[in-house]
Amino acid sequence: MKMQPSSQSHAGNQSAFALQHAPYEQPCYISKWLHHQSIPVKDVNLWSGDDLPEVDEVSFLIIMGGPMNIYEEEKYPWLIKEKKFIRNLIDHNIPVLGICLGAQLISDVLGGTVTRLSYPEYGWVSVSRTIQVTESLPFSSIIPNDLIVFQWHQDTFSIPPGAIHLFKSDTCPHQGFIYNNSTIGLQFHPELDEHDIRMFLELVEKDTEITDQDYPKDDILQNISLYKRGNEFIDSLLTFLLIQNKFKTPR
Repeated sequence: MKMQPSSQSHAGNQSAFALQHAPYEQPCYISKWLHHQSIPVKDVNLWSGDDLPEVDEVSFLIIMGGPMNIYEEEKYPWLIKEKKFIRNLIDHNIPVLGICLGAQLISDVLGGTVTRLSYPEYGWVSVSRTIQVTESLPFSSIIPNDLIVFQWHQDTFSIPPGAIHLFKSDTCPHQGFIYNNSTIGLQFHPELDEHDIRMFLELVEKDTEITDQDYPKDDILQNISLYKRGNEFIDSLLTFLLIQNKFKTPR
């Protein structure tokens, strides 16, 4: 597992905030990477009633996954404020990274749509780089041609207007996008390591109606070392965001 040297950080009074929608959907390797850069990560547990921060407190926003859908606003009324908050940060050119549900929320606030997949994606799935990622783009070198990643989703997003389509898979064509070089949405989970995945499976079975009969548990565990490729990718992605945006310092 690679981690960039802290000499590349732009620390000081910067703070990253992680919006979390369930206790088993945490930033994991992303938090470790940011702490290594001397950038603190403050968790906002929306599922337990935490308040959103002020926009000028945020240098970098991480939006994690969750078992709810972005359109379940009656059941989860905090989604309404969360969407407005995300849009406000994007409009202020503050870097934003959304994972799974987080990516769906970003797509929604940027004018995209979120719909149900014909079949859910659970476990290890191969995603590939799209033809929209040309060599002239500043991030092209960090987008691999192929990547095997951990997936856990039933919905899918469209690529929002103005965004560049990054990844696709055979069963879900929209796996990632970047907007304005500062906002990134990923349908998959590159932030998990072996321990995180084992804990995720244990907790998600307790919290949802999904059982080990509904997903390829044996395959996930037998090939669990594949998490390393996801960690290497998110390492490169965070380095790009850090250098490109310098994680703007709160006023």
